[in-house]
Amino acid sequence: MVQVDRDTPAALRHLIYVLHNATRIVRAVAMAPRTRSSWGRILNLPAFGTVIPRCVYRSGAPKSAVHFRHIVELGIKTVICVRRGGPNHELRELAAEGRIELAVYDLVPNGHHDLDAAWRAARAALDPRAQPVLVCCDGGRHHAGMVVALLRLVTGHFLEQALDEYYSFAAPSPFADNVLFIVRAARDLRSG
Repeated sequence: MVQVDRDTPAALRHLIYVLHNATRIVRAVAMAPRTRSSWGRILNLPAFGTVIPRCVYRSGAPKSAVHFRHIVELGIKTVICVRRGGPNHELRELAAEGRIELAVYDLVPNGHHDLDAAWRAARAALDPRAQPVLVCCDGGRHHAGMVVALLRLVTGHFLEQALDEYYSFAAPSPFADNVLFIVRAARDLRSG
């Protein structure tokens, strides 16, 4: 297996993500060629997942008309963007046109993970007035995964469950500093 981390050049990391996703699509379609869910990796939001049914979802940044239709079909009221650099132009337009609340949280404001910002994003996702909510970052792997892990922890899930979910979405490149961040957050939650 190829080991990918933050030192891997961005273009190579992107290529590995594309190949990894293509492999997952081919496997899903081969197993169930006539179902929408097997084609979902193409038709739905990138790295899409249901966190709490009908309340909280996660994904990569929406970039196409198909992605925006998926957001509308889900009835999303609030998009919580934890993408480095903030929301892309397309997401800003979607939010404005669709009257969707757009909440932006910078998880790495000074080159270091900001636990308070991540907790605020997780708690915002749990606010029933904002739901249904979509938590998104650029690829739906790392920053969204950190917020979802915190959301899992605060709703009573075990650390191992939160990490398993982070690993499954972050594959093929879960970052060690993100894992440590989640572990520290769990420790702080238990002690606080």
